[in-house]
Amino acid sequence: MTSTTTHMRREIEEIPKATARLLDGSAAVLTEAGRGIRERDPNFIVTVARGSSDHAATFMKYAVELTAGLAVASVGPSIASIYAAKLK
Repeated sequence: MTSTTTHMRREIEEIPKATARLLDGSAAVLTEAGRGIRERDPNFIVTVARGSSDHAATFMKYAVELTAGLAVASVGPSIASIYAAKLK
């Protein structure tokens, strides 16, 4: 029997190393972002992203909501760019 590792499985197995690279390479930027959020003390955060960036924003949403107790909402950019809808 032949065992083939799927692309999805390889990506899942890459998560710990990818996370370590993010934290190692972005520690200063992430620290500054956290400092900026604490200083501004917003009522909520809104993300604007699509595709894999939106998946990353969803991960950030959970991290911020769980650690800072700050609500995070997502706005789809195609609402304005493709559908020409106006948001209030």
